[in-house]
Amino acid sequence: MKPSVETMQALTDTLTFLRDTWKAGPSALNALESNAKDAFMTRFRFVCISVLTETGAIPLIEGSLAVDFAEGRMKTATSQESSPIVQFLSTLSSISEDVIPNQAYGEFISEILLLPRKGRIQSRLRIRLLRQSAVSVLVEASHTLTETAAPYIWQAIASAVQEEFNSCDTRLSLKPDIDHVLDDVVRILEIGVTYSPGGTTRWCGLLDSLIRFAKQGEPEDVANISKIARSLASCIEKTKASSLTVEIAELTKCVVPYIELSTARTSPRQPRGKLQTKTTIVLSPLFHKLLCLLNTHLNQVYMTLSAESQLGISGIIDATCQSLRVCPSEVLVHCLEALETSLCLWLQDKQRLLTAATPVGAAKLIAVSWTSCLEQFRY
Repeated sequence: MKPSVETMQALTDTLTFLRDTWKAGPSALNALESNAKDAFMTRFRFVCISVLTETGAIPLIEGSLAVDFAEGRMKTATSQESSPIVQFLSTLSSISEDVIPNQAYGEFISEILLLPRKGRIQSRLRIRLLRQSAVSVLVEASHTLTETAAPYIWQAIASAVQEEFNSCDTRLSLKPDIDHVLDDVVRILEIGVTYSPGGTTRWCGLLDSLIRFAKQGEPEDVANISKIARSLASCIEKTKASSLTVEIAELTKCVVPYIELSTARTSPRQPRGKLQTKTTIVLSPLFHKLLCLLNTHLNQVYMTLSAESQLGISGIIDATCQSLRVCPSEVLVHCLEALETSLCLWLQDKQRLLTAATPVGAAKLIAVSWTSCLEQFRY
């Protein structure tokens, strides 16, 4: 049963009021004290969540409003309709100068995105709704999007998707539609690449949840992990940014146990009836592509860092080492060879990022240990 026309008209009026209040800023809620911006966010959040909770999740999710609901009336052009919650999220993505996006803003967006869990739609449809939100707000409506608000919105969407994966019952209900689930979450991850490095931790967490969800299925389901890796690697490759090193390393670490890493090639039998053969290991195209991406970004990011960027340096080194640790010993030497130019750059450390005086000085010893390992394999 669909929400009635009267219900949707009332919701349109409610959202219009909230939109006008949001655009008016602190003065609309008499938040005129010295910390007016924080006070406004607190008061608006209380009003908004209270009103929408009383309205209920069903009309907010299943109803239809005109995209330009600001006029306060319903439209008949169904081709221009979208879910009310998506439209409202688009409104919240455009922020006036009187409001500064911060952690409280991110938590508010997360609270809005959790409202669908109180409705009657299934987890599969909630994930599709979250994808629609990401595409509509962060991609299609980018011209009205406040740049500083975008990372908070994406992280809230990613957090809501992770909530769907956290329940065992939910994961079981998603299995029959695994292909569509993977497509939706991969699209969200692709959009999230834009918001690195601020969203790196959330991006890596969502990727890990997605891989764990995919690998619990049948062998043919696990094969989808290669598809995930190809899609994300291609997206990262197209993104001209040097701040994605941790994401590439995390992607490599997550997928290495489930994708083809190498193939053994045996040379033809030697003449004179000898059975002398030589077997060589060749990295698979996908694995080689991941390593090449990691090598390229390690080279690029080294030139952009300074000794003061301790948190960034530590994160990059930890992620790179973890991605190498999951590689089987038979391909480790080939991995190190693929990363040779970037590892040499970091080991030479001409910018002195890894000096003993820095908190990450010990990381150089880790890199040296990998070089020693490489030499042992060679000789």
